[in-house]
Amino acid sequence: MNYIDYIFFKHPREIKMTYYQHFKFSSLLSCLFCCSSCQACIHSIIPCLFETSSSDYNKLIGEYLENGRFPMMKR
Repeated sequence: MNYIDYIFFKHPREIKMTYYQHFKFSSLLSCLFCCSSCQACIHSIIPCLFETSSSDYNKLIGEYLENGRFPMMKR
């Protein structure tokens, strides 16, 4: 088996994405998780800030994962 294919392309192919589409999707998810984490940390210190951000991000990310893509991505 070709290890390059296995490492980089097997998973994206299984979920019917190109490597680039998977890269964009996963990178955007990573940014959302990072923003969500920062806001949750700030909220833990100053409770009146970002009161609904965790549930808002959870809903947003859940919708993106259900669709398998972000609305701005073309397939």
